[in-house]
Amino acid sequence: RIWWCPTAEFALLPLHAAGAYEKKRDSLSHIYISSYTPTLATLVRARRQVSRDASPQHSVAIGQGNPDGGKPLECVAPEVAFVAKRLAPVVSSFMRLEDSDATVKGAFDALNRNQWLHLACHGMPSRRRPFESSFAMRDGPLMIKDIIRSNWQEPQFAFLSACHTTVGDEKSPDESIHLAAAMQFSGFRSVIGSMWSVDDEVAQEVVSGFYDNLIDEPPCYRRGRLCDHQTTRDTRSNIAHQAKAMPNIVRFLRTATMSE
Repeated sequence: RIWWCPTAEFALLPLHAAGAYEKKRDSLSHIYISSYTPTLATLVRARRQVSRDASPQHSVAIGQGNPDGGKPLECVAPEVAFVAKRLAPVVSSFMRLEDSDATVKGAFDALNRNQWLHLACHGMPSRRRPFESSFAMRDGPLMIKDIIRSNWQEPQFAFLSACHTTVGDEKSPDESIHLAAAMQFSGFRSVIGSMWSVDDEVAQEVVSGFYDNLIDEPPCYRRGRLCDHQTTRDTRSNIAHQAKAMPNIVRFLRTATMSE
């Protein structure tokens, strides 16, 4: 295991994917399971907050494929349906918000009542005003400043199936204010996000592989990074022939696992 706490320009690099690819040798991801943390204090705090019962009790999947003023995402609906199929039978309660129900208020209310979150939508980073970086809902943006104000009930795990969720301003890479960091600072112990733009179809395949691996055993946020790691390798093997897929796999699976 490696927990990365990168600084300066290293915060912009996919360190988990480092390797001598031209020599066709094993990359870092073949040898180590990597996770990221924005600060050491965040990692320490997350470990102190670990609950004895790490199984998910209340979960929500939020999908917005037709956001206000944004490009439609055709794979959001089947992705959310798949998550519901996998998680609903193994958690105490499962909530599903889509389309007209996936509004700013609807999402905000759902965040306050659930420990596990799957979010499939557009990620909208704001370089000049990072606290206004947002997820695109039906009626407008769900911003970082709103997320941080949420009244979380022992948050455990968030899968952010959206673009640009783990990267902040390129001019100030040390300032870890981005969508995934907002989840971490809000108390989530494990967060999966993307570094850059992600192809919609590749994201759906990664999500499917992740939850298939997760429910092989009783689901637990502590297993999130292990499942993420296995999914990365499986997806590389399954769609290595697609030229567009490989960069997206590297981009998507930057995990901010805090307390496994």
